[in-house]
Amino acid sequence: MNSRDAEIEESVLENLRATSISFGESIACQCQDGRLVLTGTLPSYYHKQLAQEIAGQVEGVRVVINQIQVDFAKSSRPR
Repeated sequence: MNSRDAEIEESVLENLRATSISFGESIACQCQDGRLVLTGTLPSYYHKQLAQEIAGQVEGVRVVINQIQVDFAKSSRPR
């Protein structure tokens, strides 16, 4: 990994932490030449899509590969 990829990863994680939605430590990312892979588990498809949108707005990200899993059991909302 080059230093630019490391900067992109840090920016993505900072942007996710800065949102009003708590992504906590449930998301990780790895960047290689502007290709960002998101992994982890979130409680809804909404959260998954939001994480993808936030990541895609970071300068230097050319494509987002969203491999985040949705686990409805982690949701605090009643179904």
